[in-house]
Amino acid sequence: MNKEIKETTALLKQTENNSKSQVSRINLLTRQIEARSEVIALLLEETKIFEKEITALGKEIEKLRIEYGEKQKQYGKALQTMQRGRKAQDKILFVLSAESFSQSLRRMRYLREYSSWQRIQAQSIKNKQMELQAKRDELEQKKKAKASLLAQKEEESLTLKKEEQERQVKLGEMKKEEKRLRDLIAGKRKSIDELNRQIEEHIAREIEASQKAQKAEGAASERKSETPGGLAMTKQEQKLSSSFGENKGRLPYPVSGSSTVVDAFGVHPHRRERQVTVDNKGIDIQTEASARVKVVFNGVVTWTSSARNDMAVVVKHGNYITVYANLDEIYVKKGDRVSIGQQIGRVYNDEELGSILRFQLQRDKIWQNPAHWIKK
Repeated sequence: MNKEIKETTALLKQTENNSKSQVSRINLLTRQIEARSEVIALLLEETKIFEKEITALGKEIEKLRIEYGEKQKQYGKALQTMQRGRKAQDKILFVLSAESFSQSLRRMRYLREYSSWQRIQAQSIKNKQMELQAKRDELEQKKKAKASLLAQKEEESLTLKKEEQERQVKLGEMKKEEKRLRDLIAGKRKSIDELNRQIEEHIAREIEASQKAQKAEGAASERKSETPGGLAMTKQEQKLSSSFGENKGRLPYPVSGSSTVVDAFGVHPHRRERQVTVDNKGIDIQTEASARVKVVFNGVVTWTSSARNDMAVVVKHGNYITVYANLDEIYVKKGDRVSIGQQIGRVYNDEELGSILRFQLQRDKIWQNPAHWIKK
């Protein structure tokens, strides 16, 4: 989370002197506020944990203090009793004054056992004292850690307040151009929906072609589908698909440099217009200006779109596909084999909306949440 805050801060610095990038800056501020709020919530949880541990340690220390006092008291009483019994004679006289040889042996054994008991009791008291001191030291460390967390929370809260104030100012400034910006965003959404439609049609054609090939090959066909109506994959495609699936949660980030997710996957309210519902087929990643886009896994380029300022690349990984959209340059073409980490394009830099990569992931016509697949 702290890494994301640092990267978002770096992106905010890039936009602070650009008067045209209000939408981009508000998106970043909104995400920054969300991330910082999560950090504050985590700090509060950690503080509560420390408070519980401090209370528990306090009880342990009190228990140890009582045990330590009791041991000292009992040891002292035992010594006093033994000293009263030995006032008129030393240990040698105690042994020699025995009535018989066997009694002398018993008295010698008694003195040895008493001496051993003294050593054990003394060591037990010393151990209890050390344990008590260790708990006191641990308690002091917990108190210091709690104080540090509270100071960090206070600092984060002050920063959060400033960010919220700036966001409100920016939203106020944007009100003056609300209609134009709404039209701009609506136009962008329309082009996104059109691109998604084209991608879905392309994938449907790919699946249909694979099923026709399977039918033509007959019973000898090695093609298999993992899901009903899914891509009929060759042996090589099956292996690639399996490898892709095994890397869920470990795929690399699809862009270079600082970046942060500014719009999540699925159906949810718009970040600014809460009454508007958004159905995002992937995630929107705000990047540095003109950031390079990198493929997340080995595969084959099956489709590219050359729409002005909204180019896209589709890469097939068995029955999985990844989509990289909102590009202004493409470095690959249909049929190219690509390797994990290979640069395939450049993110389009919109002066007002910022540099945003739309990253999508699909398996057999079902859109997946890319956030669950890429490495945190």
